[in-house]
Amino acid sequence: MRGSWPLILALWGAGLGAAMQYAKISVIYDLLGGIYPEGGAALGWLVSVVGGIGIVLGVVAAMLVARVRYRRALLAALWLGALVSLGQALLPPLPVMLGLRVIEGISHLAIVVAAPTLIAQIATDHQRGLALTLWGTFFGVAFAVMAWGGLPFARAAGIPALFAAHAAYMAGFALYL
Repeated sequence: MRGSWPLILALWGAGLGAAMQYAKISVIYDLLGGIYPEGGAALGWLVSVVGGIGIVLGVVAAMLVARVRYRRALLAALWLGALVSLGQALLPPLPVMLGLRVIEGISHLAIVVAAPTLIAQIATDHQRGLALTLWGTFFGVAFAVMAWGGLPFARAAGIPALFAAHAAYMAGFALYL
C-alpha cells in the first residue's frame, strides 16, 4: 500500500490515540481528587508515569519494536491501550490505576515508535515530508481534541465514559489497521 493516504491518516489517528493516553488524564486532572480524595500528590503520577516509561525504556523499545516488527507491535499496543482504558473505566483503587498507567506507558511507547516508522516506510518520496509533518502534530491535536471535546464529555457522561470512549477509539484503529 505504498503511498496510501488513508493508511497514513490511520497511522496518524493511532498516534492521536497514543497522545490521548496523556491528554485524557491531563484534561480531567482537577476532577481526579473527587475520585481519589486520598490521592494527594500521588495524583500527579497519573499524568507523568506514562512519560517516565518513555524516558526509561525509549531506546530498548525501539529495538524491541523493530524485532517484533512494526505492524505487529503497533496492533498489540493499540489493543493493549484499549484494554487498559477499559480497566481504567472501572475506576480501580489508586495503586491499581497507577499500575494501569505504567502499562499504558508501554502501549504509548510502542505506538510512537512504530507508527511514524510505518508512515515513513509507506509514504512515497514525494509524500514523506508532508506525512511526517502531519505526524508531528499528533500530540498537539490530541490535546486540543481532548480539551475541546473530552473534558466536556467527561463532565457530562462521567470519567468512566471518557475512558471507555478512548478504549473504543484504540480498538477501532486496531481493527482498521
